[in-house]
Amino acid sequence: MLKAVSNNEEHPEEGLIPVQPVSLDIWDKKYRLKSKKGDFVDKDVDDTYLRVAKALSDVEDKEIQEQWSDKICLGFTKWSNTSWKNHFKCWRLRT
Repeated sequence: MLKAVSNNEEHPEEGLIPVQPVSLDIWDKKYRLKSKKGDFVDKDVDDTYLRVAKALSDVEDKEIQEQWSDKICLGFTKWSNTSWKNHFKCWRLRT
């Protein structure tokens, strides 16, 4: 019988479903930002989340952009396998 993956707020890294190699391949080929020379701008999926959250929040008024970039980035982590790491990386948007 199948079991649902528990939502462990105290230790969110426990019980995560491993990232499938094909998922990383698709991210690398379609979504990972690279320079014109082919150098990686996004080092990992978390960097892609940060970049997209920042871009989405840029349409908001200046006073609330930082607030929205944090919310969007943290929203990505709710369904991400890297949420325990990404939570802390979201604060990098401010630097």
